[in-house]
Amino acid sequence: MSVERTFSVLEHLARSGPSSLRGIARELGLPIGSVHRLLHALEQQGAVERTESDEWTVGRRVLELAGAQLERIGLPKAARPVLEQLSERTGQTAFLAVRSGAEVVYLDKVQTSAHVQLYVELGARRPVHSTALGKAMLAFAAEQVHDEVLGGPLAAVTEHTITDPELLRRQLVTVRDRGYATDRDESAVGICCLAAPVLDHLGHVAGAVSIAGVDPRLRAEAPSMVQAITGAAGQISGRIGYSAPA
Repeated sequence: MSVERTFSVLEHLARSGPSSLRGIARELGLPIGSVHRLLHALEQQGAVERTESDEWTVGRRVLELAGAQLERIGLPKAARPVLEQLSERTGQTAFLAVRSGAEVVYLDKVQTSAHVQLYVELGARRPVHSTALGKAMLAFAAEQVHDEVLGGPLAAVTEHTITDPELLRRQLVTVRDRGYATDRDESAVGICCLAAPVLDHLGHVAGAVSIAGVDPRLRAEAPSMVQAITGAAGQISGRIGYSAPA
């Protein structure tokens, strides 16, 4: 099992999301038997894991390592003071997340002092299509990523989750046009969320920031809330090197 093959499999899963054994072998041009042995070796180390549909995806250990590196030098460190200001300014819980395949991974949060608290563990995952965070990141990703994420069955997390791929594609166009995404009861009933993408020095999506709660201003997309979330995303983007076009 060469280092090159190991890295190529992990990179494929990280970029393409959950994939079948045959799909991995076909995309990488490797024998199915070799890929099968490599995947099982990686599975024993927690580097990959199987989904409920028997596909392979990046394992929690890799995400933990990536999170540790980000925590040390990257996005969460740059975003933390902005999240604190955002939560204080809006009175909502503020979140920072990145995308892993068809899932959102929560990296940081700042709880509001309000009576209603939102409990989401750091490292927790949610489907991209059911969260404002996920839609904010997806809207600014390449069309190929849209096809990968929206190409398979989209689970209904709540009765309000949008599971129609074409409806989601139209919504992503709107998100990109206005610069922020919404989630009304789609991930948790009674909870609304506004999110905006964080861009890196190349203008690529590095993550997303959101505010969430039961405040009617979130559901109504009040200008003060929209300005707060887009402004916070812009601040974090600037802190990691993004420079907006003139």
